[in-house]
Amino acid sequence: MAKQAVGPVIRYLDKAVLAACALVFLYFVAMYGVMSPNKVGAEGQDMFGPGEIDPQIRAEAERLRERLLTAEPPVIDHSGGANPTLVIPNLSELDDVLALARVPAKITSPVQPGLPVPERGGRVEQQRVDLVEVVALEKPRVHAGRSGVYLAPPTEFKGGEVTAAADASFLQDANWTIVFSQFNRAEQERRFRDAGYGRYAAPIVLGLDLQRRLRLPGGGWSDWSAIEPVSRMRRPTISPPAVERGEKGVYAVDPKVREDIDLFFDKVSKGENNGAQCDLLRPLFPAIAYGDPWRIPQVDGLDVQAMDADFQATPLCRYPECDVQAEQIDPNASFDDLYKQSEEAIKAQNFELALRLAEAAIDHAKQGNRERDERKAKELLDKIQFEKARAVAAMATKQMKPIQLVWAHDATDLQSGRTYQYRARIRLLNPYCGQPTLLNDPLNAAVVELNSEWSEPSDPIIISPDTLIFVRSDRPANQEVKVEVFKWYAGSWLMRQFSVTPGDRIGEIRSVKSPRSGEKVEVDFFTGAVVVDVDFRHRATIRDKRTSRFDTVDTTALIYRDSAGSLRQNVMAFDKVSPTYDELKRLVPKE
Repeated sequence: MAKQAVGPVIRYLDKAVLAACALVFLYFVAMYGVMSPNKVGAEGQDMFGPGEIDPQIRAEAERLRERLLTAEPPVIDHSGGANPTLVIPNLSELDDVLALARVPAKITSPVQPGLPVPERGGRVEQQRVDLVEVVALEKPRVHAGRSGVYLAPPTEFKGGEVTAAADASFLQDANWTIVFSQFNRAEQERRFRDAGYGRYAAPIVLGLDLQRRLRLPGGGWSDWSAIEPVSRMRRPTISPPAVERGEKGVYAVDPKVREDIDLFFDKVSKGENNGAQCDLLRPLFPAIAYGDPWRIPQVDGLDVQAMDADFQATPLCRYPECDVQAEQIDPNASFDDLYKQSEEAIKAQNFELALRLAEAAIDHAKQGNRERDERKAKELLDKIQFEKARAVAAMATKQMKPIQLVWAHDATDLQSGRTYQYRARIRLLNPYCGQPTLLNDPLNAAVVELNSEWSEPSDPIIISPDTLIFVRSDRPANQEVKVEVFKWYAGSWLMRQFSVTPGDRIGEIRSVKSPRSGEKVEVDFFTGAVVVDVDFRHRATIRDKRTSRFDTVDTTALIYRDSAGSLRQNVMAFDKVSPTYDELKRLVPKE
């Protein structure tokens, strides 16, 4: 049989048909192999996954129950004329009793009929419940730092945020702390189950409350004071719903208010990329320009990124040390390299990077007019979406970590050199907010938040001084000493000299060349200290660096009252050999 020539159009047409078939095949695999088997829903309604179907059924049942309880039968005029008599009919005489509650005679079920429905305690109806005590946090731990922080007003809460604005107008030097603790999520779930909440009533965290107290000069502590935690996003709130008792004695909440509560529930539990709970459990600190970096708190046995993955559709790291933008794509990489790297990123479930690599591969193929490679890379895009959808479906049935690390930040007027203690409590959303008919005490449906007891106080933490004083020389004839004041400013240590006598304040505003901009700026070197006395005949025992012997020497001591009101003393002989002074002197930039 003679060979027949096949034109290029036919050859490419065959390949195009095969590619189209492959895309269709992948679509049906994703739709019917991953998504659809894990979702159910009535005709014409949204489809719900395993993590959503129980709350949806429950919400619909509660709405049906309230409509039945508050239904009003119609009145019928049997007399006619100008003065009709209104008579409430016997319900047995009505053709459609369910219509009184605006309930269709046939209710479409979101699940397949005939499936066995397990009963709890031999009862099918929803039992009334009581509000459950919230598990208290463990003793918190505290880390402190000092940085140039963009302390901008918090933006509207969205959930899943991973970036931070860096507006120079909000940049300021600030002392800050991170207060972190452990929340026993598994114990809270157990309490919910024991109270009859059901498996779907998982604890929804609304954030942490902080209180701190200050060590006083006499050694005691001040009263506890509330602190508004610092965060990039404003914590979401909702007004308590009004629970009103109807004429029949049934408590109810306005349907519009109930819709607002449902929207609030979605906002704090889902958010963009399902990261809302991450932002409420572990809010990100504002962006830092210089100074001490913010780090993830390290607690033995707890993996914070794995905890975040419980609440996110993909294991995208949210923290500065992850440096999610660091993975740069080599502009000189070949098509095969880009394609291979994208496949590796898919295996690692780094779908954001996989997508960028696949798009770079498409651009590479277009530049070389290689249609076959371009189609191959576009098929890879479909694979990325398929694998991402499968990861989302797997997350819906994933068991959450039993212990969750939680934290909050404080950057509100923390004074350098002072000692503080913190305590914290966690706030949960009341799952029965706006649902009075399901509570033993219907008025508890007006409660939005469930707060735990306060934790025990943290260990004391000292905020490192941002201003230090060293005595460098004396002039007994003038009752005067010369001091050097070091001030932390814009991420650097600056120094100025001052001559002081008893009664003088130590430090004042001086013009200094900014270490960041190079321009002259006014820096306040005032230490908050006032000189009380100068002892020019002070005797001190000091160790000689060369001989390691201890000698008693005559020197000068500066006695002053610091910003906290405590008496302090600087001995000139000690200040002259201080390693801290040597280190600070080395760090001061030359002007």
